[in-house]
Parts: sequence; structure tokens; C-alpha cells
Amino acid sequence: MIKYIILKLLLIVCTYGQTIYYVDKDKGADGNNGTTVATPWETVAKINGESFSAGDAIYFRTDDTWREILTIPSSGSAGSPITFSSYDSAAVPLYGTDCVGEQPIINNSILTSTWIDYSGSYANTWYTVNSNEPLQVLFDGTRGTEESSASDLNAANEWFWTTAGSDTLIVYSTADPDAEYTNPGIEISKN
Repeated sequence: MIKYIILKLLLIVCTYGQTIYYVDKDKGADGNNGTTVATPWETVAKINGESFSAGDAIYFRTDDTWREILTIPSSGSAGSPITFSSYDSAAVPLYGTDCVGEQPIINNSILTSTWIDYSGSYANTWYTVNSNEPLQVLFDGTRGTEESSASDLNAANEWFWTTAGSDTLIVYSTADPDAEYTNPGIEISKN
């Protein structure tokens, strides 16, 4: 009986010690405490700068996109991990097949725009000046293929990066990439 009571108390203390943090890109503020849906944090950078305890949970709002990198600053323990998940507008945590809508996206990329027709040099090519050299380029979420020169661009989702003259991303597209790729567009990923 005493073992049962001690175990019951340990379970209550472990459950009580968990803190749930909410992150909402549109309605959050990093000055908030993050512990309720009404007071969520806004950025992944805020999470990166915090310390978490074993058993804590961080929930990202569904349908949001963070163009940042997540560096998990703390560790849980074998029996009490720090968990990351999503939540919907009713603050219901979502797991696996229970998820509705678009899941949160954390991808450390830059959405590019303002494309200039480069077809005078190479057919169906467009360029944008950008100081962020890509490790990969995503076309509406699909990883593109890096080519060795602009003259090699001859199919959808192909790209070339050059620093000749200025830092320039050149892509193959039969129409203006801002109109051709809209979900979410062309992204330069730094990792």
C-alpha cells in the first residue's frame, strides 16, 4: 500500500512539473510567457534562447511557417522527453493522424521574389540578386536540381548560383517564377 501511494505521488509530481509552451507566428510575441494560447511566443529564436525541463512540451500553431532554424537548447530524460508537436485554434494538441490542416513548417529558408527575365541569354531563365548562397533551392516545396551553369538550365526545378558580377540565383521557368510558383514560391535554403 505504501509503495502504491509513493508511486501515485510521484506520478502526480511528474505530471504537475510539465510546462506546455505555445508558439504562434501571427498572434504571438516573444515578450509573452508562452504558457497559454492567449500568450504564445512568436519566434523559433525565442525557443532557441530558453531552457526547458524534462517533460516540457512546445506546441507550434498549425498552418504557420517559420523561416528560422530550430536548435533545441535543452534535453529531457529517458522517461520524460521534451516534446514538440502542433496545436489547432482550439489549443488541442495534435498527434499523427489527428492532425488537421497544414502542419507547422520550420525550414530556415528565404522566400525569393522579384524575378528578372534572363531569356535574352538563355531560354526560359529568370534571375534574382540575393546575398544568401543556397545549399538547396525549393520550388513550391520540391527540392530543385543544381546545375553547373546557366546554359544547362532546361527543365523545371533546375537552378544555378553565380557570384560573377553579383550574387545571383538563376532558375528555369517557362513563366515569371512569382506567378509559376505560389505555394509558397521559390525558397533559398541555407541548410
